[in-house]
Amino acid sequence: MNRIEEIPGLDLRVERMILSDINESWNDILSVYKVSFEPPPWQKGDEENLRAFEGMMRRHMSRPGFRAVAARNGRTGTLIGFAYGYVSGQGQYFHDAVQKTLRKRFLSHWLTDCFELVVVAVTPEYQSKGIGGRLHDEIMVGLQCTRAILSTQPDAVPAMRMYLRRGWKILVEEFEFPGDKQPYLLMGWQLPGK
Repeated sequence: MNRIEEIPGLDLRVERMILSDINESWNDILSVYKVSFEPPPWQKGDEENLRAFEGMMRRHMSRPGFRAVAARNGRTGTLIGFAYGYVSGQGQYFHDAVQKTLRKRFLSHWLTDCFELVVVAVTPEYQSKGIGGRLHDEIMVGLQCTRAILSTQPDAVPAMRMYLRRGWKILVEEFEFPGDKQPYLLMGWQLPGK
């Protein structure tokens, strides 16, 4: 388990979110996403990307195995981070977009019985303090899948370090989603004991 650095004035609370929690916290989720993904290398905090994320997450909420976790300041209840994902399957954008590339490299087994970790977001003032790791660990607890997969940008060094420390492996170093010229890494994780 990751050691959490003491953060003055913060009593950290990491918890599962059910759909009603998400709906009640919707504006806070969008705010955390905006400030988390606004700086480089992401640069996705503009209004257009924020609306795209909102639509994407709302669609994902109805997918099999959807789960979300939140990190809150325990004293104020303020949302400072969240993570979510779902079980990957045929007909889903991410699954279908990466399937051909993985198949060419004899890695298509990574999409079988697979949880897709879509987002881990922490507000900038709380980044590099172990909170993203706590969100990661909490969302993975009790998964029935044998594997997990995600995409991240190669320049997102703190995120990559966090994933690599937890046993994620780089599957593909340069992957471009259709219509997006930004390169991504595809990473896979074999769930412990599976």
